[in-house]
Amino acid sequence: MIGVLNLDRVSSIPKDRVRAEIGRVVERLLDEERVPMTTAEQTKIVEEVLDEVLGLGPLETLLKEPSISEILVNRSTATIKSTSRETESFRRPRCG
Repeated sequence: MIGVLNLDRVSSIPKDRVRAEIGRVVERLLDEERVPMTTAEQTKIVEEVLDEVLGLGPLETLLKEPSISEILVNRSTATIKSTSRETESFRRPRCG
C-alpha cells in the first residue's frame, strides 16, 4: 500500500480526505487480488486497515463504543474494557 500512496501528498491534505483516499486504495488492492468476499467483509477489512494506519488499531472499535467507560491494556494480546455495568476481558489473536 505504501507504494501506491503519495506520502508527500497525504501529509498535506485533511484527515477525512486521507481516510477516503486510503479506503479507495485498500478497495482497489482487494479488487486486484480478486479475493472472494461480501461487501460487508470488504468494508470490515477497509475499516480495520484504516484503524491500523490512522488510529490505534484494535482499540479503535472500543473507543467508538459510547457504553465503554474505561479501557485497560496490560499486554499486546489482552485488553480489559469496562462499562458502567460490567467488566469484560478479551484476548486479541496473535498475528503470525
